[in-house]
Amino acid sequence: MGRINMIIVMLVIIVVGNSFSSLQRNAENMSEAMNEYYREFQVKSMGAFALNYGIQKLQTGDVLVGDQEVVWYTPNFNLYDTNIDSIRFIPGVGDTIKVLPYVQGTYQGQTLNRESSATLGFHIAQPEEQFAYYMLDDAIGAVASDSSGMGYNGTLTNMNNSDWVTGVDGYGLEFDGENDYIYLGEDIAREYEDKLTVCCWIKTDSRTHQNWGNIITENSDGNGNQITGFTLRDKVHFQGNSKNHRVEFEFEMTTTSGKEKVSLTVYNGEMDLLGWHYVAGIFNPEAQTITVGIVDEDIWAVSNLSANALPWRSLTSNITIGSIDGGGNGQGKKSGMYGTMDAVRLIADAMTPEELRMLMLYHGVKKPKLVEWKI
Repeated sequence: MGRINMIIVMLVIIVVGNSFSSLQRNAENMSEAMNEYYREFQVKSMGAFALNYGIQKLQTGDVLVGDQEVVWYTPNFNLYDTNIDSIRFIPGVGDTIKVLPYVQGTYQGQTLNRESSATLGFHIAQPEEQFAYYMLDDAIGAVASDSSGMGYNGTLTNMNNSDWVTGVDGYGLEFDGENDYIYLGEDIAREYEDKLTVCCWIKTDSRTHQNWGNIITENSDGNGNQITGFTLRDKVHFQGNSKNHRVEFEFEMTTTSGKEKVSLTVYNGEMDLLGWHYVAGIFNPEAQTITVGIVDEDIWAVSNLSANALPWRSLTSNITIGSIDGGGNGQGKKSGMYGTMDAVRLIADAMTPEELRMLMLYHGVKKPKLVEWKI
């Protein structure tokens, strides 16, 4: 009986031992499967993150896609053993763009690759806080139509049909640097309370213009004196040695600390001084900065503000384009600009350089919408 019990115990040990070995092998297999699943999940997660990151780059305007493919390299995006190598932006059919992030990972010495994809369509939207937009495509007559929907049509003053000329896109208006201007009225000046962006296409004239020429100006006492408000202006120098030929741009805003401004100078050789350029002035009291820039050349100047508030502004403040109301005497900062202007915008917000590039390229802010995706 003792021998039989011994045999039974031995059989039980053998069976249980085999079961434990089988369980161990199954556990090891399950562990390996879980590790592979985890690695696949990790790579997929990074692919989803990369896809979202690429879409955001399109939304913010950091990536602008034309007719050619754009590759955005992202060497610093690492998570454990996974990294985003690059994101491709490929123009597709119509106004669509395909976003293809390329993700790499390693597992047990092997390289894992993953390529997610998303196709986006776009629609063009106007800035939400835009309160005036003059495309200047009227081509004839004494009215500059406001395309913002706010109804602030401008009245051409001291101008005639011969001033309607070829613009950067369609028509534009040519200003004589003296008393040509567009009067926008008094109500329009109350459309912004603090933040402000003014921007337009400008083509300067080669005639020497040692005085500042007003591009867009707020407020006047009827004698050409700016009391409150803002001015975007330029100054052209085409005398003497061509190396010294230059164009200056200045943006000024009257705050509770007085007149605060920022300016930049571009010399011959740095850009085509007589070509079309998209110029912007930005007032951002929230960030306490005032900015002027040449958007198409990506040239910017920024100054810190001493105050982040505007003074009380008169109910009779007005805004003009091309010269200051009552100031067409060619003296100091009362004179107008020499040259041609197109696509003038006034926006009650501090637009970013990326948003301004979209306005310049697409005549609005390009808003993407997801058509299809795969992770």
